[in-house]
Amino acid sequence: MNKHPVFFFPLMFILFCLNIQSITAQTHYFGTLSNVKQRPLAMGGAFTSVEDDLEAVLYNPGSFNLYENEKQHRLTIFINPMSLLIASRHYSENFTEKIENTNVLNASALLFKSVIFTAKFFNAGIILGEESLNNIRQNERSSFFSFNDLWNNCSHTIFSNIQLAPKVSMGLSGTVYYDKTGSTRISKYGFSYGILMKPNPHINVGLSYIDFPKELPNYRTNLERMFDETMNIGISYRPFPGTTLSVDVRNLTEENKNNVRELHVGFEQSFFGIISLQGGYFQENYTKNNSYSCGIGLFDSRLIHKRQNEFGHHNYSLQYSFVYQEEEKGFNRWHFFSLLFHL
Repeated sequence: MNKHPVFFFPLMFILFCLNIQSITAQTHYFGTLSNVKQRPLAMGGAFTSVEDDLEAVLYNPGSFNLYENEKQHRLTIFINPMSLLIASRHYSENFTEKIENTNVLNASALLFKSVIFTAKFFNAGIILGEESLNNIRQNERSSFFSFNDLWNNCSHTIFSNIQLAPKVSMGLSGTVYYDKTGSTRISKYGFSYGILMKPNPHINVGLSYIDFPKELPNYRTNLERMFDETMNIGISYRPFPGTTLSVDVRNLTEENKNNVRELHVGFEQSFFGIISLQGGYFQENYTKNNSYSCGIGLFDSRLIHKRQNEFGHHNYSLQYSFVYQEEEKGFNRWHFFSLLFHL
């Protein structure tokens, strides 16, 4: 009898998802190079009201939060150690080619994912090299850690967040989007705004507005279901320590725009502060296609940092997420993986 089932079942979950490609002929896509959206995607995208760090910025900059305890100022750096392994892989596969193999350098550049400055009630930072899901699909990445023209199909985000009151925070982010289709490459700017309210210790309410560049209105429509110039509203409820239930009403629009309201639901359960399991669901408004998702987080950084440097929330260094997306011609399977540490 296994004396540590809490470790056994997550391990079996990861092994099953890693080998699922061999037991089905359906399409697989892999976002495994430089991505911080694993947890939100595992929760069905219902993340507008969930207080978190890098993941929160991309869904609601008002819900960004880092440390539990205040300090005069801090500098936090998130690193992606997998980038060095990916670079080594490309070098070993192409060691007979010329030294100017750009894939090796590009993969190495993914090491630094984010830098954040914190001063009491104010945070400001940058998130680098967030890979585009459109690029993943366009290039049909069919294996883990495959590197296909990431720097021409990614985004970089600068953000700031301020705590207006003990129960209210507000945020703003600006993002430069890179998109390359065929031989045409464009880069354009967009913005998002958000606010998070905490009416009581168990409930969060979040509102966010996102404005994509007019040339790329559908940059985050695929899978994430983010539409241009729309308002998103979310409520999350924590009935017990380690348990989060979240609901988003996605894409509320003005009267002169198409209304694409969608309901996204998700949950998360943490066990002993070392393992987290997530799940989520939504149905696309027009097509009625369903998406089901699940995920697992391991190695909470709060266990290794001193109390004065602990985050105000669980921060799992390793996250794997799986999304089962229904389409008219069948199903897509999306795999997302990240390994991030903060200094």
